[in-house]
Amino acid sequence: MSNVFIVSRKPELMKELHVSSIVFLLIVALGLFHVRCLAESEAITVTDDLGRRVTLKRVPERIVAGVPFAVEMLYALGHPPVARPEIESAYVRPEPALKLPAVTVSHGTGPNLEQVAVANADLMILSPTFARFAANAQQTLGLPVLIYDIRSIHDVPRIYRQMGQWMNASAKAEELATELEVQLSRLQIKESTGLRVMAIFGAGESFFAFLPDSYLGSMVSALGGE
Repeated sequence: MSNVFIVSRKPELMKELHVSSIVFLLIVALGLFHVRCLAESEAITVTDDLGRRVTLKRVPERIVAGVPFAVEMLYALGHPPVARPEIESAYVRPEPALKLPAVTVSHGTGPNLEQVAVANADLMILSPTFARFAANAQQTLGLPVLIYDIRSIHDVPRIYRQMGQWMNASAKAEELATELEVQLSRLQIKESTGLRVMAIFGAGESFFAFLPDSYLGSMVSALGGE
């Protein structure tokens, strides 16, 4: 009569499953930790033209350009904004920007936050004129706001380079900035032409003269005028 032995491997099997579960959980935990570290490493703190330190959690993908020059610069950098300021169509550049949703930006109330919210943006660019509305936009929409100020023709290359840093487009920004600086150097007249210029800007019934340290004033100076 032969003997039959039945050997159960259930304890060993359970042990193997337990070890496998622990390994799996460790892999998941490490993966989540890695993703979190990547997200934190993508964050960048930017100092704008008013000296404000603004933290961007990631590279902005949807940008509201609250000033006309930001529209042109973003297009040049290959990153068109998702919305532009509401201005006369004759002053919108480049032409494709005419198809963008327009955001009302007024001196009394600043950017229309309802229109900004619809754009589902992760960054807005404004000028110092509307800087007092930045805090409200950040608090209401949780939207970072950068303030940039172009007061002379030499500010344009500088801002290109700054934008390129937080857009992860430094190479393109440097190309644009260098090209512009070369063009400006060719146009600049070293000696005074003796031409005296008075530039006037009219808004409604009010008129304002451009000062030498204004954008137009810097253009006149570069061409040898005063």
